[in-house]
Amino acid sequence: LLPSQLALLFVLCAQSAEGLLMLPRKLLPRHLCNVKASASPSLTQRILEKIPQENQAGGAGGAVLAANTWDALQSADSRWLSLKNSQTLGTSSIPFVKEHPNTPAPEAGTFEGEALEFDVVVCGGTLGIFIAAALAVKQPALKIAVVEQAPTLRGRAQEWNLSLKELKDLVKLGVLREEDLDGAVALKPGELIQRSPDPNTLVATHFKAVRAGYNSAETDSGVDGKEGGGFGRKINTDTQVVAETLELVDTKGLGKQELWVDGVLNLGVRPDVAIQRARRTFEEATTAGSSANIKKKTTTANKAKGATTTKKEKQRNNNRVFEGTRVSGVDVYGGDGGDGSVAVLRTDKGLLRSRLVIDAMGHASPIVRQVREGQSPDGVCLVVGTCASGFGPSSPQAASLRPQASLNANGDLIYTNEDMSFTAAEAEARDGDVAPTQYFWEAFPAGGGQDLRTTYMFTYLDARKERPSLTAVFEDYWKRLRIYQGIEPDPAVLPGFAPTRALFAFFPTFRDSPLPSSFDRVMHIGDASGIQSPLSFGGFGALTRHLDRISGAVVQALEADDETERAAGMLGKDKLSLINPYMPNLSVTWMFQRAMSARPHEAAPSSDFVNRLLRTNFDIMHDLGDEVMKPFLQDVVQFAGLSRTLVEATVRDPLFIPQILGHVGPAALVDWLGHFAMLGAYTLLHLLFGRHILEAASAASSSLSSSSRATEQGSGVEGWLSGLSLVEQFTWRRRAEAWKFGAGLDYEL
Repeated sequence: LLPSQLALLFVLCAQSAEGLLMLPRKLLPRHLCNVKASASPSLTQRILEKIPQENQAGGAGGAVLAANTWDALQSADSRWLSLKNSQTLGTSSIPFVKEHPNTPAPEAGTFEGEALEFDVVVCGGTLGIFIAAALAVKQPALKIAVVEQAPTLRGRAQEWNLSLKELKDLVKLGVLREEDLDGAVALKPGELIQRSPDPNTLVATHFKAVRAGYNSAETDSGVDGKEGGGFGRKINTDTQVVAETLELVDTKGLGKQELWVDGVLNLGVRPDVAIQRARRTFEEATTAGSSANIKKKTTTANKAKGATTTKKEKQRNNNRVFEGTRVSGVDVYGGDGGDGSVAVLRTDKGLLRSRLVIDAMGHASPIVRQVREGQSPDGVCLVVGTCASGFGPSSPQAASLRPQASLNANGDLIYTNEDMSFTAAEAEARDGDVAPTQYFWEAFPAGGGQDLRTTYMFTYLDARKERPSLTAVFEDYWKRLRIYQGIEPDPAVLPGFAPTRALFAFFPTFRDSPLPSSFDRVMHIGDASGIQSPLSFGGFGALTRHLDRISGAVVQALEADDETERAAGMLGKDKLSLINPYMPNLSVTWMFQRAMSARPHEAAPSSDFVNRLLRTNFDIMHDLGDEVMKPFLQDVVQFAGLSRTLVEATVRDPLFIPQILGHVGPAALVDWLGHFAMLGAYTLLHLLFGRHILEAASAASSSLSSSSRATEQGSGVEGWLSGLSLVEQFTWRRRAEAWKFGAGLDYEL
């Protein structure tokens, strides 16, 4: 071709490409939908590339190796895309857990040249160290190992938000000591917040109250000094908290716009300090408190040789933490009973033998993926956020900050500042219909400085292909952060906002949770078991509630396994499944998640549906008092409180009930009614029988079974319980615990 012809061809191609990009997206081939006129990096990329990867908090399942936080986000988005495309968690072609029911375990292998065998091996140390410490405290003679893939067992940098009561429960259990509760533990009269600058203290922040607010009209940026709309008054005011009155302002019959609650998730706890102190408890446990279980015990490796484990050997093979160790699989030999029955963990450093394996590897656990192969999540929670400086009264952007962000002395537990709308999902749609998104916010003052604040934005949805990427949700986050906190996140526009770490994750949830054991000698805890509410992000708070119950059950199973010479299958999947039983108070919360999201290919509810629903119900729960409000805010649903709230909601807003029923659909409603009925049944079973069984079991285990310490009915139950076999005692105690925890009656104000 002549040069002039080449030039003409180039112009024609350029014009064709420009015209192609102007075509409607639905007329473009799918592979051209991602073509962009500009290749300039997004705000998300520009900000996250500057945050070192080690500072980011990638959510449950662990962070990935990446050069920076932006690369880690792309890795998380790749996993989220894989879930959307496959509709399952996915698994390897090679099973992670292999069962050899008719094969005795081979001779003991070695781990870094040492033959090691334990009673319990916990996989996943961040939360696993707490169950390991609880087991060590309850039965010091057990030999326990914790295997952590990360080079150092320290947890993520982002603080955990807990209540003081939850920390005191860990002290009561023995996982922490009384003196471990240091830092910003107490608020002085008149103080809104206490901060501990010492990074070696447990409690980084302690603030007075958290807010629950549901607003439909907070739509301006706040930069020009305007306040959002609201229902009859300016919103985002802190006057109630500052004046220490916690007064509420009615909003013309539309429900209280903001509710303030004290004593709920108002502490910021440093994970690295909590983990190290729990690890100290775990490693300092000795065999001084030997029990009948351990005195009889012989290791499976030595049974074939007729040798018993000596006290000296037990102390040499005491509790261990193996850091930087990757587990590649578990082989279960001999099933649940008989000599030679054992689980063997394959790691990159050798083999570990154990009577029981506890999976604490989060929702991304390879064992969970194997068990749930082919299952589609029933719901997903997408969350993004940052911990950043630039807040507080000394902020360079102080003039535009919202009152909460300017004061930086209180938290938002759940907050909305707009109705349901089409956002990133619409922009990324490929085929079919899209659904509007309802975004929620959380915010907490962070430790380390008066100007640090953590803000999360999250939403509930399903795993369909039309759903937005985490990167797209992050773009929505920056845009809406300007409205929510009145701060400009783009340093090219205004200086001041400086993220120190980022959080992003997707949390798949399943209706059939908690997850029962699918293999002998293997059980799940924490996020791996699905014990958390589908409304929460899971994590530490969900584990602490069940820590005493689970650790006690595991110890009892191990003791009964020895006393019965393993013939009864006490570590088989059927018995272990009793430790993670069906819990109706967890199942009823599925209706709440379903109501707070819209589904593609279905008629969307009115844009104010979610805000109206939450405003009405939180208004009612506040009027009913702390005994209804506080359990719900900590993911504990009780029959009495839920029933009273539903009746009152029907009375206050009867015309809204048909809209709710139409949105959730008849199938979901029928399913929910069944769980609601079981919630009532579990409540009744606990009050009539379960509490007496647990009282008798507790009295027997603590040798306090005198008639002066038991009621007539309790004494009768105690006698009946003591006459049962160890296997039957174990079974009835797990049933009684299921009734209590399944009814939410373990919660105490």
